[in-house]
Amino acid sequence: MSGSPLAAAPPRADVPSGRRPPSRGGWAVAIVVGLILVVVLGGYVVAAALSEPVGPAVGIPGVVSVRPLSGWAFAGRGSFEGFTYVGVTRGSGNLVAGVASGTSDAAGLAQAYVRVILSSQMNQLSVSRSEEIQLDAGARGLRFGYVGVIAETGASVEGEVSVVVTPSGRGVVFDGWAPAGLLSFVRSDIRTMVERAEVT
Repeated sequence: MSGSPLAAAPPRADVPSGRRPPSRGGWAVAIVVGLILVVVLGGYVVAAALSEPVGPAVGIPGVVSVRPLSGWAFAGRGSFEGFTYVGVTRGSGNLVAGVASGTSDAAGLAQAYVRVILSSQMNQLSVSRSEEIQLDAGARGLRFGYVGVIAETGASVEGEVSVVVTPSGRGVVFDGWAPAGLLSFVRSDIRTMVERAEVT
């Protein structure tokens, strides 16, 4: 018998040959990575689309106007203890924008809103420290959070209040809230509407 015994020997099962079967694991990884990219990037695209204003602005003529984002709808207007307001809503999320009388600065406006409005409607009210904010149009003010129980219904809620004083000296209040534990799902929309609001 001629030739090398190694050449004549059958190939070992544990030694890879020149041809490799297609890898199913590689396709599975590629599919999973693709799905993750679609979900993550698609989520940002959808979120950006939903953050665009739709429909006409609502507000108090000559003082404040808010453009509802996609999914938000006009929820009415009213007044309470000298606070005139207009509201928008989306599911469990709510935002009111209103004008308070007799205010001189943002700190005083925030304290008055807590004392006159929130404290009169809620039990077990707890308010966070305030932080400074600036609207896109340039108006500066304060923002603080709160949690409490609505006295009339017993429902627990959490909210976020932003206050600014207009150049003409009018106090404008934005109060966004939702049932306890759900504010985080609408906070971004609420802040976007507040920061884009027009005050005069």
